[in-house]
Amino acid sequence: MQIQPLTRNQRKQMKKEMAKSADKEYKRVRLRKFGYNTGGMKTIKTIKSKLEKASAAHAGQAKALGKVIDKKKLLLGGLLTAGIKASARKLFKSGTRKTQQIVKESGGTRAGAKSDVKSAIADDLKAKLRSSKLIKSKRRMIIRDINKLRR
Repeated sequence: MQIQPLTRNQRKQMKKEMAKSADKEYKRVRLRKFGYNTGGMKTIKTIKSKLEKASAAHAGQAKALGKVIDKKKLLLGGLLTAGIKASARKLFKSGTRKTQQIVKESGGTRAGAKSDVKSAIADDLKAKLRSSKLIKSKRRMIIRDINKLRR
């Protein structure tokens, strides 16, 4: 008994389904690795939803918990890494304007302001990279952060 070969469209559909399934599994594993669906974050999410349902008196607490969840989401493989965050904090403390300030004062677009801030952070990271007393892993992390800022 012979099995009929797949047509081009059937093969394309099968590949799409496999890719979708793999992406879903990778996302689940990645979230579990960072502890987003276990322990702390899941508990915070549950408490936030219960506070929202409870009454208007607890709205402020629920809003504060929502901010914690949003910050945690940024750390999940996004732009915000420890090195980028440290450089940004250092720059903003030294007086560099944030994206919103640039848009308000200069009247440019938000995209332009974001690229300005990103380039300032990248310049700061490049200055750290020029330091000769870095171990190999630290140097690689800085290079990875610079490449993330180019996106």
